[in-house]
Amino acid sequence: MVALTPSGSRLRDELEPLHREMREAIARVMAQARGVDGVLRVDFLGPGRAS
Repeated sequence: MVALTPSGSRLRDELEPLHREMREAIARVMAQARGVDGVLRVDFLGPGRAS
């Protein structure tokens, strides 16, 4: 079995927010490079009615 030391656990906990922000920043830059920008919202109003 492998386990983190108390110092290792603290380091992991303290670096997790930075790691998450870095992943999100990289994802945003990659999306921008692909030309993906903004938010697409889709709504569903229910079945349409034929006239």
